[in-house]
Amino acid sequence: MASAPADLKYSKSHEWVRAGDDGPATVGLTDYAQRQLGDVVYVELPEVGRNVEAGGPVGTVESVKAASDFYAPAGGEVTAVNEDLSGSPEQVNEDPYGDGWIFRLSVTDAGELGSLLDAAAYEAYVTSEGSGDLRPLGAGQERPRSRPAGARPRATAGGPPPGVTRPGPPERAMRPARFARSRSRS
Repeated sequence: MASAPADLKYSKSHEWVRAGDDGPATVGLTDYAQRQLGDVVYVELPEVGRNVEAGGPVGTVESVKAASDFYAPAGGEVTAVNEDLSGSPEQVNEDPYGDGWIFRLSVTDAGELGSLLDAAAYEAYVTSEGSGDLRPLGAGQERPRSRPAGARPRATAGGPPPGVTRPGPPERAMRPARFARSRSRS
């Protein structure tokens, strides 16, 4: 794992937070999370103005491997989202602590940020017990969809867009060999 920047706080669900002095906190997925997910192909962004609770799901990240919810590290109001991720979700992989940020949050209780992990504690968490805590959606578990009308997931190299399955071979009626060919005699 790449080292976690020391100026950030981290949640056990693998989000990072850069607290602003007077402004909102910036939130994104950690380098560990993006590596576990693989190539990110779609990010479901939260709505600006939405009030969220600490630990509550905020959106979903879809990758070539899995889909995983991301969570609010503290309670508050979503004040901005990274619209660039709509057209370039791979920024989450390429620059998770910079251009790959996901949303900004006006934190209601700054004390909630104090309960997050510092860089050394997060690295220790991931190294010891945290490696299995990235929570992909389980089989049969439905994730919320809030893509804009007409928006389609991007196709991935080597397959259809996420959530789209290829049809199997056409079904053929099984017939005994003697009826396989029709014989018509006039």
